[in-house]
Amino acid sequence: MTVNDSVREVLSQKKFNKKIVIFFLKNRKKRERLLEMSKNKKKTVICLCGGGTGTHILAGTIGAKENFIVNIFTRKPEKWTKEITVQSPSENKEFVGKINIVSSNPEEVFKDCDIFICNGPAMANPIYLKAMEPYLKDGAIIGSIFGQGGFDFAVLDIVGGRKEFEKRKLKVFSLKGIPWVCRTLEYGKSAKIVGKKVRLQMAAIPKIKEIENELKVLCEELFDIPTVILPNMLCITLVPGNQIIHSGRYYGLFSKWNKDIEYEEKDFPLMYQDFDDFSAEITQKLSDELLFLKNGIIEKFPEIDLSPIIDLKDNIYAAYKEQVKDTTNLKTVFCTNAAYAGITTPMDKKDNGKLIPALKSRIFYEDIPFGLLLLHNIGEILGIKTPTMDTCIFWAQDLMNMKYLEKDGKMNPEAIEDTGCPMKYGIKTIEQLVNNSLDWN
Repeated sequence: MTVNDSVREVLSQKKFNKKIVIFFLKNRKKRERLLEMSKNKKKTVICLCGGGTGTHILAGTIGAKENFIVNIFTRKPEKWTKEITVQSPSENKEFVGKINIVSSNPEEVFKDCDIFICNGPAMANPIYLKAMEPYLKDGAIIGSIFGQGGFDFAVLDIVGGRKEFEKRKLKVFSLKGIPWVCRTLEYGKSAKIVGKKVRLQMAAIPKIKEIENELKVLCEELFDIPTVILPNMLCITLVPGNQIIHSGRYYGLFSKWNKDIEYEEKDFPLMYQDFDDFSAEITQKLSDELLFLKNGIIEKFPEIDLSPIIDLKDNIYAAYKEQVKDTTNLKTVFCTNAAYAGITTPMDKKDNGKLIPALKSRIFYEDIPFGLLLLHNIGEILGIKTPTMDTCIFWAQDLMNMKYLEKDGKMNPEAIEDTGCPMKYGIKTIEQLVNNSLDWN
């Protein structure tokens, strides 16, 4: 390498002050040492948990960055290649990310990791967290691209409580929603970003301003999207999102369904564009009950900022703005939202070509035990009834062959293990519920 090549390489390293570099260039030995330092600069090791589309996108985009080493924890490592290609037509870009290790063995992918990101559904997070816990070094960062289901409760539980969490100087961030509309093109090889959010919303623990700002900057580096800090983790737990939308719509479509009923594919309504009056009524009632919970928390802890939790109709409009053509009511917001156009209702196809509800889907196994049931549990803690949520839970648990709620509407303690309910983590009072969302200083 020539002297000029050395100069150019050193100056390209953003970490170094250019005046200092020029000074060191007067001394060859110091110049060579500086260059060696730049080459040996430690890269950040990040592990992506889960084999879904989110992991494909992050493997391609983060893996294309020079300052990261990417590992993947998945049940199907044999199906992954060492390079992932991600298309982003709206940016006119194609990313090719390098993968270091893909494995189903926790030790192989988690050892020496600096950052862990959970990309699966909420019901997978406890599995990922339990697998990574033995390999969490002091100062590690744990994130989730979708924080529904009490992600902060789960992390603190798996590491042994808040004192141990603080002792190990761990940090957690959670996004309000995934950063993109995306799909996998070829599993383990390629994916496509169909649409990208213009901003992300993130909450963090410890709730300390300096740490929140640090994690905001990290998110912007990881996702390449401007990020705003939400007031607290409860703003994600109470989000009027999938747990409300999916549950209301599916109940609206299938509340009278039984195993003898089958549907023709060509005649079946679209998930959002064909939103009907009954689905809108149920979904609006779910949104109203969520706001009752929000107000119940604020009444007892007025210092907690839950302003981001708003009515579902307003929340959808805030996210999609001009893409919504008619804001008259919740039904028209769903039916006229261009971002929802053409999205089909998740269904299972039988051998005869007929359709039935997708009983094994995330609509049941995520949005009920890590969504509505969690909200019902918060209602029990607050002493606030949630009759519409309870109606949807009773209906869903019959189809799931589960018993989350007893006949009297109370939580079934024997069924909480595979849920995100506060009760699972020993949270029984409003003070315990809001503890993570108060300032940690």
